[in-house]
Amino acid sequence: MSNSTVLEMLSKVVATTQTDWDLHLPLAMLAYRSFTHESTESSLSMMMLGQEAELPVDLLFGPPPQRDPEADDPHHFVQERLHLIHSIAQEQLVGAAEHQHQGCEIHMQHHRYEVGNIVWLHQIKAKKGGSPKLQMP
Repeated sequence: MSNSTVLEMLSKVVATTQTDWDLHLPLAMLAYRSFTHESTESSLSMMMLGQEAELPVDLLFGPPPQRDPEADDPHHFVQERLHLIHSIAQEQLVGAAEHQHQGCEIHMQHHRYEVGNIVWLHQIKAKKGGSPKLQMP
């Protein structure tokens, strides 16, 4: 899990006093675990449990229809379903790594700095009593 991602999610909903972040953490984690990640094209729930997490919308409209009736069989679940999900995710990660490498090469600029060069220093000032990590950018 990426702490920066969770902090970014919390910064959107936390109060300006930053005292209620712990109240928003469970829902932020539910959203993070249910989100289909670009690199693996799977959610963390699917990767860990072999099925999507039940969300509050499922209480309103009912769960989605079962696509695989054998998924309830523990033997099938452990040996086949998770193996399939992990192999697909591994293929996606290889493709994502190549894509990210190509993107970095395109946008990378090599700079050479010498002693005495003027550079821009970006510092975010935190509000007194607050954490800069939870401030809305």
